[in-house]
Amino acid sequence: MFDASIIAAAAAHARAAYPHEAGGLVIGGAYVAFPNISPAPGEAFRLPDDAWPLDKPVEAVIHSHVAAPDPRHRCDPRAPSAADIEGQQATGVPWGILWTDKERTTEPIWFGDHLLDDPLFDGASNHVQRDFLHGVRDCFSILRCWFHQVRGVTLPDLPRDFEFWKTGGDLVGDNLAAMGFQRIARDELAPGDVALMRTVTDIDFPHHCGVLLEHGQLLHHPRNRLSCSEPLGRWGAFVMYGARRMASGGVIAPGNFGLVGE
Repeated sequence: MFDASIIAAAAAHARAAYPHEAGGLVIGGAYVAFPNISPAPGEAFRLPDDAWPLDKPVEAVIHSHVAAPDPRHRCDPRAPSAADIEGQQATGVPWGILWTDKERTTEPIWFGDHLLDDPLFDGASNHVQRDFLHGVRDCFSILRCWFHQVRGVTLPDLPRDFEFWKTGGDLVGDNLAAMGFQRIARDELAPGDVALMRTVTDIDFPHHCGVLLEHGQLLHHPRNRLSCSEPLGRWGAFVMYGARRMASGGVIAPGNFGLVGE
């Protein structure tokens, strides 16, 4: 997405700052490093309040993650946290996250509203499959893409941590009204509606979503699988309720979260 020299500079900054997270801005085609002033720099990053220039456009934010990959699950260590998603939505520019253990440094992953234009379909109806990456290419991400490309509606990217349902709550359901949706019964689902699903039995709210297409097809992105379009009937038993977009035009704007991430 950016020149190799920018990525190399961000990677060098990340290795030098380890075991703390490092952060910087892409300004004028160059990476500009800033100190991490977070009170917990090994777990999060915060740039100085005066880091964002008033006289030059910022092209991107890049920061590092340093936590070791958790062997209990298959979450990419570069996956954005809820705080990262909040920060990206607040700044409105692409964010990149790379991971380092000081010796090794990965390529950054990029996320932001520019991904909403990644093609969903090849031709009339063949879905373009995507690899899973929490917060970047997951069930809510594909929902946002569909509404952006098909309905011309840009939904806010809801901040979410990996396995958010364990500590958060009904992520989509709690935000339906603010995003212009009305809750409907699952037997009312029609093309263009959102299906809210639950496969984890020890919670009482949905944690997965997809959009219903024509001919009973469900477009969704199950965790750690390729995104897919498949018959809703395969997931019908897991559908708790549906949501129908009622409002027209834009939706809620993200808050001013600033240059903070994890």
